[in-house]
Amino acid sequence: MAALVALGPEITDEQGVAAAHGAAQLALAVATTVAVLHRVGVQPWATEPPAVLGVAIGTAVLLLREAPMPAGYAAALLARARAGYLLPRHSSGSAPVSGHRFALLEGTDVPEVDFGGNGLVAVVPGGAVIRTGVETGHVRLLLSILDGPPPDVATGWEEIVEVSGRAAVGGASVVGPHASEPHLRQVTPPWPGDYRLRVHARGRDDTDQPTPSTTSWWSGRRPPRPRPCMPAPTGSATGCAASRSRSRHGPNGPKPPTDGCAAAPWPRPRQSRW
Repeated sequence: MAALVALGPEITDEQGVAAAHGAAQLALAVATTVAVLHRVGVQPWATEPPAVLGVAIGTAVLLLREAPMPAGYAAALLARARAGYLLPRHSSGSAPVSGHRFALLEGTDVPEVDFGGNGLVAVVPGGAVIRTGVETGHVRLLLSILDGPPPDVATGWEEIVEVSGRAAVGGASVVGPHASEPHLRQVTPPWPGDYRLRVHARGRDDTDQPTPSTTSWWSGRRPPRPRPCMPAPTGSATGCAASRSRSRHGPNGPKPPTDGCAAAPWPRPRQSRW
C-alpha cells in the first residue's frame, strides 16, 4: 500500500508534490470506500459513483489533515521560497518585547544573552538578539533586507551597531515572547550564508515610550574584524558611549555625555566586496 501512495522521482516541485500527495490519498479513499460500501448492506444508490466519490472525498479530507507530507515536500517548499525571494525588501511593524529584548531568529525562543560587547545587539546561532529600553510591550520596527551594503550611516539615530553572523538555514523572523506580525516572519533570505546586520536605535533611555529602531540585513563576505559599535552622527546624544553605559548598568543606567560617541575613535566598518 505504501508503494501505491509514494511519489515518483520525477515530481520535485512544491505544487506537484502537494497535488500528487492529495491525489494518492483520494485514490486510496475511493478504493477503500468501494470495498466498504459493498459489504455494509447500504441502499444500492449509495454504491453508485456519485455517492462513492462523496464519501471518498470527505474521507480524504480527514486523512490529509493528519497524514504527514511526503519526504520531499520540505525540500520542494524551500526551493519554491528561494526561487520567489526578491531583494531588496522593506517591512515595518511592531516587535514584541519581553525582558528588554526581541530578536531576529531562525528559531522561536529568544535566548538570554550578554549585551556587554556593545549594549545593543548580540549575535546568537541563527540570528541576533536586540536590547530595548522598554522592558515589556512592543517597539516600532523598520526592517530592510538588502542585496548589498546599505548607504552611508543614517542620521537621526542615537545608537548604531553593526555585527557579523552566519545564517545556518535562513528565513529568520522577528520574534519575542509571542508571535510577531505575519509579514515579519521568515523575512531574511531562505538560504544559509554569512551576513551583516546594522541596528539603529533611539529613545532607549525613555522606558515609558516604545523604542523605534531600524534593522538592515545583508549578505556577503564577513570582514576580517567585525566592528562592534559605530559612532552615531555628530550631534547625536548617545551612541557607543550609551551602549557601553547600558551594558554595565542596564537600560536605566546613567546617561553618557552628549559628545561621548562623536569623539570615540571608532572607524566605519569595512564593507564586503560585491
